[in-house]
Amino acid sequence: MTETVTTHTGRLNGKSLFDTGEPANWISQKKTQKVRVPGPTYQWRVSAGFIEVGQHLPAKGGELELVWEPALKLLAKTGDSWKWTHANAQHLYKVVKFDKDQERTSVVIQETVTPSLDPDHPFEIRHVYVRDLGEVERRESQQISSKEKRVLTERKLIEDVKTSSSKDSGRE
Repeated sequence: MTETVTTHTGRLNGKSLFDTGEPANWISQKKTQKVRVPGPTYQWRVSAGFIEVGQHLPAKGGELELVWEPALKLLAKTGDSWKWTHANAQHLYKVVKFDKDQERTSVVIQETVTPSLDPDHPFEIRHVYVRDLGEVERRESQQISSKEKRVLTERKLIEDVKTSSSKDSGRE
């Protein structure tokens, strides 16, 4: 199980948490506020050839239901893809590349979510998973037109080297 918490909120001076340079330093800017806001809780399991991520999502009648998403395909290679349908949307996952993140094995997955009610404006989600940590980066964007894409949310794990603790920062 992975519990998340937002530890800081503030305006990002740059365009993205993923820009090269100093984006992680937004935490120490004067206008950035320390907060402690609980986020979603995720569960993990291995099932039917996938590592699945479970999250409680709203269902009919206001209830919450545990939804399992096939986040990582076991034994996948670069270029492999798989599909999943949930809540009237088609999810297409593709392994973009395997890499190293501070000497730890990582994988980049590109997810394209095509809503059945608006197939001309799909969402794209870039996931970076690191062995023994889970998802360390996530960038969600939406196709506005054939030439324009808008970033909706970004999350990036920022490891505090001084205290050896980890912080998840987000911009929404």
